[in-house]
Amino acid sequence: MGVDSIFNKNGKGSIVKKNSIALLDDSYISPLLINTLIREGVPAHSQSNRLKEELGRYYPDLILLDEDKAENILTKSESLVYANSDLALSMMRDIFEGTCEIEVAGSLKDKSDFGTSLSKALNDSDLRAAKTERIQCEDFACDAYINVDGEPVVLGIYEHPVLDKDDFRDIVYYTSGEVMRKRLPRMKDALRKMSSSHLDFGNLPLHAKFRLQKNHLLLTRVNLRRFGIFGLSDLLFFAFGINPYKQYF
Repeated sequence: MGVDSIFNKNGKGSIVKKNSIALLDDSYISPLLINTLIREGVPAHSQSNRLKEELGRYYPDLILLDEDKAENILTKSESLVYANSDLALSMMRDIFEGTCEIEVAGSLKDKSDFGTSLSKALNDSDLRAAKTERIQCEDFACDAYINVDGEPVVLGIYEHPVLDKDDFRDIVYYTSGEVMRKRLPRMKDALRKMSSSHLDFGNLPLHAKFRLQKNHLLLTRVNLRRFGIFGLSDLLFFAFGINPYKQYF
């Protein structure tokens, strides 16, 4: 990936990666994310004046872009874009108008279109199971990104204990080497089938949720342009020494 030499506001020599950006809002921002952006030379943009002031005060080496420069990166299809929350992405949503980002995000949020998209990644028995089963289930989540070749790169997998099929609360997530080894093949296969559908997932980080019912792995939700929020993906660093932000950028 090409780089340009620039100087930040402190006058220090710095390197910024072309066509890469992090969108930040006032939600929890992982210190691991901020420090990675600084070390990797990935610029950031925020619509919040308060957050920009705080970032400038506590992280003077972080490269902060104004809206025009951020828009220039966001309108390029090959750009690597990461958001710390869905709100950070929605604040810049109008810039993506007319791009594949709108088609992908819209399809995943609309229930009927979402079902159509998922049908390409699930066989008929999986779809019937999603509609008819009323048994105890297991929930999982993963952080991954789809590379330029459409191949999913799974960074981390988390078990998400639930009480029953109607429990969708985000309370407890945990991971281990055993969780990774046991769930990786099927999750990667599901993401591969999803990315090979009519939707363009190239260069996209994502947080996907799955439900295992009677040995059927059901893809239930996909959040684009981010990993697990509130520092969930930092768990990979503390458990395995994997920095998911660095891996993506």
